[in-house]
Amino acid sequence: MFQNQAAEERRGINICELPSIPVAPGWTTAATPAAPEPPAPEPPAAGTETELTVVNRSRLTILSLYLFPDGADGPGEDRLGDDTLAAGDRVRLNITRGAECLHTLRVVYEGPTPDKERAGIDLCNTRELSVGEEGVRAGNPGSFRNAGRVPVVALRVDRPGEPPGPDRLGAAIIGVGGTFELEAPVPGECLYVATATFRDGRDARFGADLCQGEEITLR
Repeated sequence: MFQNQAAEERRGINICELPSIPVAPGWTTAATPAAPEPPAPEPPAAGTETELTVVNRSRLTILSLYLFPDGADGPGEDRLGDDTLAAGDRVRLNITRGAECLHTLRVVYEGPTPDKERAGIDLCNTRELSVGEEGVRAGNPGSFRNAGRVPVVALRVDRPGEPPGPDRLGAAIIGVGGTFELEAPVPGECLYVATATFRDGRDARFGADLCQGEEITLR
């Protein structure tokens, strides 16, 4: 429907094959609507300055941090230098990376705790890493707090426009006043539509950024 009230319509368009549909003269009678070619991604520039924050979410002190390109011959320098990273603290690293985006983070704890290591970290799109007993994860997970009057019995987070996915709580619940941490289901994608189901059958639906470590209140 155009501004002058004129209308055009075409049916039977396969939207699984066309990520976009250009509306131009003749588009309603063309054999197949032509989708524009996506722009080619620009290669990352060598020598790019990257800032990365590492948060120690474990209960132990981190003695050393190594960050190096995937497949490198060695881990390189200790990014903490003479410092350590206490439980709950964070450190901001200024990194000059090459053309490679994918890096490996190795964490050395004090005492007998085994080192933690994760490869495949995309430094071209990741700005924060959390380190805990379960390992290394990208981004700072979102925290959901139940401020309602009854427990939350189901929590779904879906990318906008997608059908409802699985219940992220599983067999757990979020009691009244309780919290639940959840990292982004798809690494590198932060914005989701969250749906909380309360025990009384009521649903609450809202947008959620799962990369900023924000507390999201459920009511």
